[in-house]
Amino acid sequence: NIFSYKFLKKDKIKGTVIGGNARCFLKLAGTKYFPNCNNKILFLESFSGNEEIILSYFYQLKQIGIFNKINGLILGVFTQLKNMNIKIEDITIDFFKNYQFPILKTEDLGHEENAKSIIIGKKIYLEKENIKK
Repeated sequence: NIFSYKFLKKDKIKGTVIGGNARCFLKLAGTKYFPNCNNKILFLESFSGNEEIILSYFYQLKQIGIFNKINGLILGVFTQLKNMNIKIEDITIDFFKNYQFPILKTEDLGHEENAKSIIIGKKIYLEKENIKK
C-alpha cells in the first residue's frame, strides 16, 4: 500500500483525491481555485488546531456543502490534537454519523517527520484488507 490506514466507516474508498491541510484548503473556499468536490475523496490533515478549531473547519466544510458531494474522507495526522492526546477519530465519529461515505484514518500523512505523501488529483482505490485466520 502507498500508506497504512484503517477504516472508520465502511470498507472501500474510490475516487480522485482533493484537499490537503484543512486550514489551507479552506482558504480556497469562495475562490475560482476551490476544486470541484463532486465524487472526490477529500483528504484532510492539520499541523495546528485544537479540538474547537478542527471542528470549526469541519463545520465550515459542512456549511459549504462539501460533505454532500464527496465519495469519501481520508483523515491524516492532526498534529496538535495528537500532541494533546486527542484522537481525531474521537471528535469526528459523531460529526460524520449521518453521512454515508467511507472514512479512513492514516498516521502516515501529515506534518510528521517520516510522513509519506498522497498525490492530489490522482485516482485511488483502497479497501479493507481481509484478515485470514
